[in-house]
Amino acid sequence: TLLRILPSGFDKYTVVPINDAMVKKYLGSDIPSVSTLQKYLSMIFVNSNPFLTNVKPVPPSVITLGFMHIKPPKPLPQELQEVLNNSTQGFVYFSLGSNAGFGDFPESTRNEVIQALSELPYTVLIKWNLDTFPNLGKNIITKKWFPQQDILAHPNIKLFVTQGGQQSTEEAISRGVPLVGIPVLADQLPNIKMLVKHGVAVLVRPNELTFTSLSNAIKEVAENPKYRKKMQEIQRVAFDQPMTSVEKAVFWSEYVIRNKGAPYLRSFLADTPLYEYLMLDVLALLLSFLLIVVFIIYQLLRITKKMLTSPGSKMKHKSH
Repeated sequence: TLLRILPSGFDKYTVVPINDAMVKKYLGSDIPSVSTLQKYLSMIFVNSNPFLTNVKPVPPSVITLGFMHIKPPKPLPQELQEVLNNSTQGFVYFSLGSNAGFGDFPESTRNEVIQALSELPYTVLIKWNLDTFPNLGKNIITKKWFPQQDILAHPNIKLFVTQGGQQSTEEAISRGVPLVGIPVLADQLPNIKMLVKHGVAVLVRPNELTFTSLSNAIKEVAENPKYRKKMQEIQRVAFDQPMTSVEKAVFWSEYVIRNKGAPYLRSFLADTPLYEYLMLDVLALLLSFLLIVVFIIYQLLRITKKMLTSPGSKMKHKSH
């Protein structure tokens, strides 16, 4: 119960006021508060997919919409296209996303990473967020930005070294590219662990990132065909859907409008009082029962003690 109360309190007193301010700023001051709107939700769209999270029991009013940002591959810039086409042994794409990068690692770690990548028999593309560069191998190309989805679609790619954010992992799944994960923030570690469980990734923790650990992880994924084969299976399953996530969102939005909010899809818990949701009434009943038992035991002990210490009891003891 306590684990439910704490997040609820944090949401009520921290998250909701921030959301209220944003809603009133962009939609007008006459909009009801977020906490009020939450009570009348008809449908909830969740940006998740079953390959990054465990299966959860949810009501029919919760719709998952993974892979929403995935777009068809576009042609790469000509110079980059030629480089990758000529990488007959394949290439590795290395990016730690937008919120973390090489600048977040000690210089010694950065040097070991560069050394490991420089000794690979593959071309290596590195998304680099620093203005200075260590000694790079001739096989390395660095830029502050790459068209990631289009690079992952190139047939010569061997693997993707990623931080494990949801968008990056979904892009890898959509292109059937296996992973080496170096999780840094938030949900990245659980994401990579799930992908390791599915057999499509190898995990390298940041505090264990060395020349040897990175080299071994890349070699394992690049040379063992089971990772790509399994990722291609997941790719097929993930997109074996009657409609895209965007089409699904449009359909269910229109469904709610056509059917006057579709209240029959809502969970009864949405209208359940907080004390009942947290089972505080049951807890109060059990606590009352416990107090009654303790009170009875206390009274019995008190009466027994009184009988044993009364003058009449002492006289009987002396007469014997």
